[in-house]
Amino acid sequence: MTIDLLVADDDPEMRQMFQGIPLAGARIYTVEDGMQLVDEAKKRTFGIIFSDYKMPGMCGPEAVRRIRDSGLNQHTPIIMMTGEMGDDFEKAQKEAQKAGVNEVIRKPFLFLTIRYLVEEYAT
Repeated sequence: MTIDLLVADDDPEMRQMFQGIPLAGARIYTVEDGMQLVDEAKKRTFGIIFSDYKMPGMCGPEAVRRIRDSGLNQHTPIIMMTGEMGDDFEKAQKEAQKAGVNEVIRKPFLFLTIRYLVEEYAT
């Protein structure tokens, strides 16, 4: 099985972490902000999109709304990642779900979390 993953995060360490996760058959594309996320999502269909919640230029939820309104990745599973805690996490979760994400995960997370999500949404 081959799956293309798109990861948007302004933190270079987070992008590098995704590149280092051993996911058999996965091709991982990374971008640094919400505008790049939207642009890349217009170029090809992805199996899963991971997006940070807070990014410079365009936040994750706005990027997700634009992706959901466009053609290629309207139905692609999108997972929002956030470092927000407590009430801020609840607010971020509601905003992300309203934008159309499938799931919200809290940073930091384990490699196994990503592997599980890829297996779950890729089938």
